[in-house]
Amino acid sequence: NISYAFVALACGVALAGAPFFASAQTASVTIGGSAATATLALSPASGSYATGDIFSVTVALDTQSNPIQGVDVVYLNYNPALLEVQDGDATASGVQITPGTLMATTALNSVDVAAGKIAFSQVTTSGVSYAGSGTLAVVRFKALASGTAAVTFNFTQGSTVDTNVASSGADILTSATGGSYSISGTAVPPQQ
Repeated sequence: NISYAFVALACGVALAGAPFFASAQTASVTIGGSAATATLALSPASGSYATGDIFSVTVALDTQSNPIQGVDVVYLNYNPALLEVQDGDATASGVQITPGTLMATTALNSVDVAAGKIAFSQVTTSGVSYAGSGTLAVVRFKALASGTAAVTFNFTQGSTVDTNVASSGADILTSATGGSYSISGTAVPPQQ
């Protein structure tokens, strides 16, 4: 197994002991992290769909105006008995979601359709940062069967082995809000 976690942080400043945050405006360095924050959220966070419906969910990033160098989503989880990810790039092998254009390089984009896990990572060009809010990626789901389909991020604040947002070598992600989608109707077989 390849560990995909920490792709963005590895591409940024390597952590050596305690993380640090340097501010170019004040030329100061704070050892042990910073008060910087960022969030990820699914939009819409809820909805009602019939089996067979295809609907889009946006993975929205908000850096709270903090400069970042990358984002790892490891993993975005869904129930493959209820939802099927629609391929966002038919020219690439496997199943992918549709990347946004916030950062220059999509370093990782894969869907484990059997396990219901999406892994996605996007990073800036070396020496460049991104600050702002917008669409990190879009997931198109097909509703397969009746039930309540939760879509959740693997996220523990301060952990660097799951979903994170990299800013000068520190993980500044403070919340990752998933979604819950109600599906009704007759079951639809997944694509083979």
